[in-house]
Amino acid sequence: YSEHQTGLAIDVNCADDSFTGTPEAEWLAAHCNDYGFILRYPKGKEDITGYQYESWHIRYVGKDVAKKIREAADAAGDPDLTLEELIHIITDITDCSRIPDRMQSFYVFFYCYCCYFRTSML
Repeated sequence: YSEHQTGLAIDVNCADDSFTGTPEAEWLAAHCNDYGFILRYPKGKEDITGYQYESWHIRYVGKDVAKKIREAADAAGDPDLTLEELIHIITDITDCSRIPDRMQSFYVFFYCYCCYFRTSML
């Protein structure tokens, strides 16, 4: 399955490496959080996300979660903090092997879903 099937992920511009390094890709990486999106597969995090770097692939997580990711990234000194890393920080799951591979994407989706409803109900 693909994150695109959830309706929460989009590919901006062309879905290949020609987008990488363009002014548009740099702007997207710097500002997508402002609109509730994250760069889903950042460079150097392939071992965590399980996907190659994709400068064009953004995922909607909501403004609150995107803000939490940015704040956690700033606190950790890691501008490319992934959604998986944030979930590990918040839930104190430090060993990804505790979540079966086939369930990790669902876990990430479920977490964002819960955060959305928790914050929208306040």
